[in-house]
Amino acid sequence: MRNKMMVTLMALGLLAAACSSDDSGDTTTSPPDTAAPAATDAPAATEVPPDDALPTGPSDLILEAQEGDGTTVAVASATLPVPGYVVIHGDGGGSPGAVIGHSDLLPAGVSTAVIVVLDVPLTESATVFPMVHIDADGDGVYEFFPPDDTTDVPGTFDDGSVAVAPVEVTVTAGGEATGSGLMISASGLGDILTDDAGNTLYLFQVDTQGEASTCYDDCEGTWPPFTETVTGGPGVDASLLSTAERTDGTVQVTYNGWPLYYFAGDAAPGDTNGQTIGDVWWVVDAAGDAIQ
Repeated sequence: MRNKMMVTLMALGLLAAACSSDDSGDTTTSPPDTAAPAATDAPAATEVPPDDALPTGPSDLILEAQEGDGTTVAVASATLPVPGYVVIHGDGGGSPGAVIGHSDLLPAGVSTAVIVVLDVPLTESATVFPMVHIDADGDGVYEFFPPDDTTDVPGTFDDGSVAVAPVEVTVTAGGEATGSGLMISASGLGDILTDDAGNTLYLFQVDTQGEASTCYDDCEGTWPPFTETVTGGPGVDASLLSTAERTDGTVQVTYNGWPLYYFAGDAAPGDTNGQTIGDVWWVVDAAGDAIQ
């Protein structure tokens, strides 16, 4: 009997334990996973590659021997792969020497009749070395003053060599009329106004017809004013001739109210290299109007 009672008590104990376990139901959770998460490599710093260097080629130059007063150098054609400059180097013993002038910023592509005003005019005939330079940092500011600043690097020809070439500049009296009169001369642009030696004369549309010149400083170096005392020659309407005083006291000839100018890039009588430059410089017809 005692053994039977012990078995009964044990059964009741097991039943109570089972009920206690059931009462916990869903509240029983597995112990939290305290293990550290699996290590992962930190993302590598993204290295942004620098912008590709601007191309230096293909660049090109077309040059012609020229005459002038030594204040400018004319480049017939300059080809640039990206915006940049034509830089004039002096003669360093048969190779490019010190920088003596540079153009304004030129666009990519072909630029014709590029006139570079020299920082220091040539006083005698010389060989100079025009060279293409690239606006390497794209800021539109000329930056090539060796040895301290060589940001705007030279351009290159198709073969990878530096885009530079020599050109002979013959320094003459320049800027003065070689004749004492005006005449109408035949040209590829039609009949145009010239001095009596055949040198082309231009008007500047930025000027105001009937008023004095607005072309001074660098402009005057490239476009010397026609300041001779003249009379009308063949084809010229003398009634359209007059003068206007410049700020330095010299007297500039006007025709139909337009002050007249030479172009430093014209090397010989009959040249019309200044035509259309900036869409403001024009040769002049017999009536004193721009030929456009």
